[in-house]
Amino acid sequence: MADLSNGILEIVQDTSHVETLLHLQKSNPNLQWLTNKNLDTDGLLYLINARLIDYTIADSNQIILIRRFYPKLNVAFDISPPRQLAWAFQKSTDTSLYDEATQFFNEITKNKVLEQLLERHYGHTRNIKYVGNCTFRLHFESRLPQYQALFQEAAKKYAFDWRILAAISYQESHWNKDAVSPTGVKGLMMLTRATAKQLGVKDRANAKESIFGGGALPKTAP
Repeated sequence: MADLSNGILEIVQDTSHVETLLHLQKSNPNLQWLTNKNLDTDGLLYLINARLIDYTIADSNQIILIRRFYPKLNVAFDISPPRQLAWAFQKSTDTSLYDEATQFFNEITKNKVLEQLLERHYGHTRNIKYVGNCTFRLHFESRLPQYQALFQEAAKKYAFDWRILAAISYQESHWNKDAVSPTGVKGLMMLTRATAKQLGVKDRANAKESIFGGGALPKTAP
């Protein structure tokens, strides 16, 4: 904590982090900070990434998600033990809303919906590594613009979100139309010879043919 006095520590005004810092200041009297009423935590993390401030405080779930966009952002240390997220209700003798909420959480815990939601929104963060993140951002800026219009055109034809098709293509080939695997699959969508023949794709290295062939797969494959 003492090291924080060597830089600018800025936090969001009227958050629980203020209370935490006031508590920590009792044992670290030199601890000082600024409060910002105009920016949220994401905004302050942007300022850190831009090297305009040195430190801020953020909840762990916020950090997990935003590091996809700021791969060089590092967590220095935890300033408090883990805390649980909670819902707050107005104090009342009528507990019907609280009872419904309790039943709701019990239900989604029992039927695994809560587990599925956590996996959906946070599961991917286990697979995001620094190098892979940087590589993706490089390809996003240099390769995707070459094929985005084709992804959009194919997705419109087959009636689904073009970003799904682009994501599948990145997973398969990193948006490299000349990609070839050791097993012989090839192109942006990494089609096998048999699949290409089934879809009428004559040249798997042709970006448009490969993308439209890949777009047709959800309609032809189980």
